[in-house]
Amino acid sequence: MAAVVPFDTHSDLSEGERLGERIADLNAYLTVTQAHFLELLHQFDEQRYWEALGFRSCAHWLKFKCGIGFNAARERLRMAHALLKLPKISAVFSDGTLSFSMVRAMTRIATPQNEDMLLNIAHLGTAYHVERFVSQYRRVEKLSEPSFVQDLHASRAVTYHYDDDGCVVIKARMPAEQGELVVRALERAMDVADVSGDVPG
Repeated sequence: MAAVVPFDTHSDLSEGERLGERIADLNAYLTVTQAHFLELLHQFDEQRYWEALGFRSCAHWLKFKCGIGFNAARERLRMAHALLKLPKISAVFSDGTLSFSMVRAMTRIATPQNEDMLLNIAHLGTAYHVERFVSQYRRVEKLSEPSFVQDLHASRAVTYHYDDDGCVVIKARMPAEQGELVVRALERAMDVADVSGDVPG
């Protein structure tokens, strides 16, 4: 666990600058503490100490002992186990230079093979950029899964009904490529009707 001094005097700065630096120092200290917390949590769960204490799972123990909501507890456990296989991300996190939010997002897709790429994104951007990249990465992965493609094909549907004023109301669900063809066909049909002047009256 890296040592971070949370309260540097920063005597050469103005009062506002000193306060800002102390806040930044403390934030780095909290990040280091969070990293160490996850390290200890992994050990606690790996040894199943929670079981000896009479709990159904480590998440239940966290909820009872630390007041952490069940979903948040499970997320911390996920991160703790993921970080064990990500030495580079773990090292930067433990130094206090990588925020908890960034690590949480990165561990959803991180592997030893893409750690460097994710760290580059984190160093050059913000937590928002990291989370956005992770979201897009997961979407591409999902779209490439054979099971997803099959489910998408099976879920295709088109329904329609006539409204009270005689208009047709159409509702459809289909892959984007097919949907674009349908939309263009409908637009062409409406253009033809406009040109011919075939307006109900």
